[in-house]
Amino acid sequence: MRFQISVLFLFMLQMIFIHPAMAGESNGSLNGLIVEAETGEPLIGVNVMLQGTSLGAASDLDGRFQVRNIPAGTYDVAATAIGYAKLTVSHVVISGGKSETLNLQLTAEAVNMREVVIEATQVNNTEASLLSIQKKAPAVSDGISAEQIKKSSDADASGAVKRVTGVTIVGDKYVYVRGMGERYNNTRLNGAAIASPEPLKRTVPFDIIPANLLDNVIVSKTATPDQPGDFAGGSVQLNTREFPEKLIFSASANSSYNTQTSLKSFNSYPGGNKDWLGLDDGGRGIPGYVSDGNWLGNAERERQAAQSFGNYAFGPVKSSAPLNGSRSISFGNQSQILGRPLGYLLSLNYSSSYSRR
Repeated sequence: MRFQISVLFLFMLQMIFIHPAMAGESNGSLNGLIVEAETGEPLIGVNVMLQGTSLGAASDLDGRFQVRNIPAGTYDVAATAIGYAKLTVSHVVISGGKSETLNLQLTAEAVNMREVVIEATQVNNTEASLLSIQKKAPAVSDGISAEQIKKSSDADASGAVKRVTGVTIVGDKYVYVRGMGERYNNTRLNGAAIASPEPLKRTVPFDIIPANLLDNVIVSKTATPDQPGDFAGGSVQLNTREFPEKLIFSASANSSYNTQTSLKSFNSYPGGNKDWLGLDDGGRGIPGYVSDGNWLGNAERERQAAQSFGNYAFGPVKSSAPLNGSRSISFGNQSQILGRPLGYLLSLNYSSSYSRR
């Protein structure tokens, strides 16, 4: 009886330890090395799958992979990785109790994706952006941004440019750079040279350019290959604001006090009703009797010609100078015309100042 129990116990132990080994012999494994076809470098993280099953593995740091416990049979093995063409090897035979070797080479392939468009607008009208431009510039330069112009009372470009280091304004409109006159400087508007309105001088009147239309003003004091070489003092670059993408409207008014003239009396004359616009209302016109010229050589007619100026005030009158000031209004928008965008920017500026000479 004891002998039978011992035999039965030994038989059960054999079934427990030997049966798994026999079961393992019925399965096989697959291993190999995955490299790049062009360079031969091992590829990391390549997914190797036996199609039609959930069996698979990923390549390690050395490009090696191993798939265990594969039932004996014939399989199609697929290897996939981002940036590489999918590789499928058909009819791979797995034998029970054996380890099969399968080395693979993957070919690089561009991933076709939908187009991604990133748009951004470069900002050049702030102090930080202007400092960045100066930092990256290959030559010495200085300037002023629209952000700084808004903080001042400047109504035109001449008032804004005079705040740049090394620039002097002569006659309230002409720019001198480093003490050199107009013949030694040039002026460009958005990269294009500005022609001089005077045939015998190389001058650009800065007082005709509204300050609130400027994005920035950059004064280059050293010649570089990307600039015209016709200056010795400096090159003044005026960059205007971009056309707005949406409706914008701004209005500003400022005033300043001149200790020599503001609120002080001075000799003036009556003038006309449109003097504040710089226009004559006809009060300064020559009387028609005089312009005809028929009074010359006749004493009586000459007397009548002199009397025709009776409505004119030739004597000075006392007046008080108001505070210096300026006003500006700007308006801009963008519209669609024939399916294409059309941007526009309008500006109106008025300034008045009194000075003693």
